[in-house]
Amino acid sequence: MASELYDSFIADYYDESPVVSGRLQDVAFYRDAVREFGDPVLELGCGTGRITMALAEAGKRITGLDLSERMLERAVKKRAALRVEARERLHLMQGDMARFDLGEKFRLVIIPFRPFQHLLEVRQQVDCLDRALARDAGDGIQNRGRPSGANHRADSRVPSRGATE
Repeated sequence: MASELYDSFIADYYDESPVVSGRLQDVAFYRDAVREFGDPVLELGCGTGRITMALAEAGKRITGLDLSERMLERAVKKRAALRVEARERLHLMQGDMARFDLGEKFRLVIIPFRPFQHLLEVRQQVDCLDRALARDAGDGIQNRGRPSGANHRADSRVPSRGATE
């Protein structure tokens, strides 16, 4: 299971990895998405909170969900370094993105970087997307392409349940 891997040693080195530390353009991508769709935001697979913290600092209400206890411990330490206002906008929760129920609706549900790839079974993937749709208070799932802007397809959308096109 992915949480065991991240709970072993990866959490200690994740933020310093060149693959992660060099990523900046996706932060702007998600800030733009929140400006377009609004908050509150749910980030599935938030890890150490790289995107989560940036959105809270940008004035957005956000909940980060992750399966890995150690990744969330790192996120909690990072949250402590934020301004008080940003800390108050940010909530972190441990849970499985394929089986969560937070009892709250979100204007935007995001799964940045690669956490969705850890859902190895099709049933897990479908469950995750079903949960995201159930928590969606917006216009449904939108395929926003890659954070770099490449392959951006604003017209690729799955409507919320009960919505008609």
